[in-house]
Amino acid sequence: MSTRWTGRLALAAALAAPLCAQAPQADATVPLFTVMAAAAALSDPAGPYTTPLAKQLRQDLGSKDLPSLVEIRRFLSTVKGSLPVAEQNDPLRSYSRLVSFALVIDGPPNFEFRIRETELPPDAVVLMGLNPLLKNFYEEAHLDKLWIKYQPQYLEVAAQYQDGIARVMLEVNGYLRSPTAGFLGRTFSVYIDALGPPNQVNARSFGSDYYVVVSPSAQLQLDELRHGYLHYVLEPLASKHSAFLRERQELIRTAQRATALDPVLRGDFKLFFTESLIRAAELRMVKPPKGAPDTDRQKRLDEATAEGHFLVPYFYEALEKFEQQEAGIRLYYPTLAQKLDVRREEKRAEQVVFRTTPSPRRLSEVNVIAARLAGITDELERLLAEGEDAIARQDYTGARQAYRSALERSTSGAASKESGRARALYGLALVATQEKQPEVAKNYFQQTLEAAREPQLLAWAHIYLGRLLDMENRRDLAMHHYRQALEAGEIGTATRQAAQRGLDAPFQKSKEGGPQ
Repeated sequence: MSTRWTGRLALAAALAAPLCAQAPQADATVPLFTVMAAAAALSDPAGPYTTPLAKQLRQDLGSKDLPSLVEIRRFLSTVKGSLPVAEQNDPLRSYSRLVSFALVIDGPPNFEFRIRETELPPDAVVLMGLNPLLKNFYEEAHLDKLWIKYQPQYLEVAAQYQDGIARVMLEVNGYLRSPTAGFLGRTFSVYIDALGPPNQVNARSFGSDYYVVVSPSAQLQLDELRHGYLHYVLEPLASKHSAFLRERQELIRTAQRATALDPVLRGDFKLFFTESLIRAAELRMVKPPKGAPDTDRQKRLDEATAEGHFLVPYFYEALEKFEQQEAGIRLYYPTLAQKLDVRREEKRAEQVVFRTTPSPRRLSEVNVIAARLAGITDELERLLAEGEDAIARQDYTGARQAYRSALERSTSGAASKESGRARALYGLALVATQEKQPEVAKNYFQQTLEAAREPQLLAWAHIYLGRLLDMENRRDLAMHHYRQALEAGEIGTATRQAAQRGLDAPFQKSKEGGPQ
């Protein structure tokens, strides 16, 4: 974890057996301890903070005069009153917010944010202002001494998880044939929260760092750890091969019909794609006993599909072919993406009756857009990503603002800025098409052609111009643009097919769309 000071536990070397040599250690930090100490101290004994250590903390602090706790209670009460009613009465949702906040702050003396406030995830934003109150609480309650006193309890829980973490990593890395350490410069950390509500697993992805926070439970929650680690391994591949995914972006429209899906998944195709692949991998990895019927796995496959993850059956079948060859997931990933047939999956989804409520899952994941964007340090790239995410959510006003700001940023002659300028112009053109402003759209697509160098971007700008001209009954000009799209260079199969369909017949209103 890349912070200036975290006060992590120093686990004994004996805990790291040879099996765990490349696995992260289960760990704990002072920021997480301090945030949860305040929450546990304020909690009613009946719950939800009922772990043995939470009870001991309330006893240890019971006789102390702590004005800071009164201020923290007042602050959290104000935050609660500003939230939707459904969230106000959900203590585990409140706990989840505190986890997010604890992961983006440094330790004493000031508990300042370790990332820019403009890059904070929404869960942490609502708790801005808690930092100085934590500083006062840490000093008044002498948490430095309690931190040392409670380390044996943290070490006990950490030791229970250490071998499990190693087993999960070996299982996932073995199945996907993925190297263990140093994956694309990212980090995977497992933190112990011995004060939080029992049986909780929270996963967070902030920039290049992935965290899983676990609280004490009677049984090790290795399924949830596996799910979190699969995110860590597979999420960067979606970004690396985003061109393939953009060609299948229109599948997000089918996902938007599944109201049981997390709203973030319904608005971000890369995350939806990755989550479906992860769920399929989990099903393939957990084999039934030899000779036993496979009914449970089929039931879980059906449940995932009904909840809205309608691509899980495709990945389940595709991963069987992956298992039969020797390449690792990093090399095989483009094949998984390229062989995903949009029309076939749309037809398969038409047969699904989507649930209206999600199935229960213990893992609390926050893959919020703001958290994902926090890892983008270049302002131009951040604005372009904001525009893409806004279009995926059909927030065309937000997309237009982001792309206009990106256009203003792309003023230098550097190659990266020229590429950014082309993408910003293309994004503005897409917004105009969605808002039924054909003349504005044509103008921006023409400017895209002048600025773009990437074949895929050039091709789709030509295709969209051809479609707009077809709708004006200017067939000759439209065909010229379709031909230019085919001659743009190395373009994907779906792009080539879209251009060829434009040559074969005039464009009419359809579900097709270019990459966004």
